[in-house]
Amino acid sequence: MNPYGYAHEKLSSAVRILATGEGEVRSRLWHAFLEFHTLQASNFPPSLQDDYNGIVNALTKRKPKNDVDQREWATDGDVKANLRRMINRTGSQIAEKICDLEHHVQIAYDEWYQNLRKSQE
Repeated sequence: MNPYGYAHEKLSSAVRILATGEGEVRSRLWHAFLEFHTLQASNFPPSLQDDYNGIVNALTKRKPKNDVDQREWATDGDVKANLRRMINRTGSQIAEKICDLEHHVQIAYDEWYQNLRKSQE
């Protein structure tokens, strides 16, 4: 089995959500995150692990507020609280990073498959 198959599957679905999902970028990022949140850096080639961690860090940068006036934020997770306060430009940049990562995982996936075919010849 391809070692990057799971990451490829999850990121491909996330990119589809980013491209075709309804709503503005923050809403689409939330739904894309729900698709790929089960991934770990170890699901990626070593050269892409920092890219994945960077995306997760960007989505969890800010913690939920525990302000009395904004009580609902205290119960939100890091991603939802962060997206709520994120500007569209930042959301678009993160979405682009997800798309780039999916592209590079696709390349690694294809290279693994080609090497497997060569080794079977």
